[in-house]
Amino acid sequence: MFAKSLSEIEVLRVDQTEALKKALNVRALPTNFKICDPFLLPLLSPKIQNMCNDFPVQAEGIVKEFGLNSDEFNKMLNEAKRNLAFRWRVNHYVKKLGELEKKDKAEKKKKGGGVK
Repeated sequence: MFAKSLSEIEVLRVDQTEALKKALNVRALPTNFKICDPFLLPLLSPKIQNMCNDFPVQAEGIVKEFGLNSDEFNKMLNEAKRNLAFRWRVNHYVKKLGELEKKDKAEKKKKGGGVK
């Protein structure tokens, strides 16, 4: 469930980043600083502030949806950062999940229930 929640949180992050770029009418967000840095946040657009404030709450909802609590998730995330074997297994499952989701979407599209 950790790998699935990690994968879903990454989808959320990408979706929110794309929505923010569209809302701000920019091609890309700056990569040379952390956009949700608490010291910079008050200086940034309210749209950015809202996204940065909403993301942790939404991510926690995903974690709970998959039967974990924040402490468990954070412990596993730290383990993945420092333990190469654990990180490899997590990455393997995340990749496998991505492949299964692509396969499911392709099958639905074949059956006429295409994804928009």
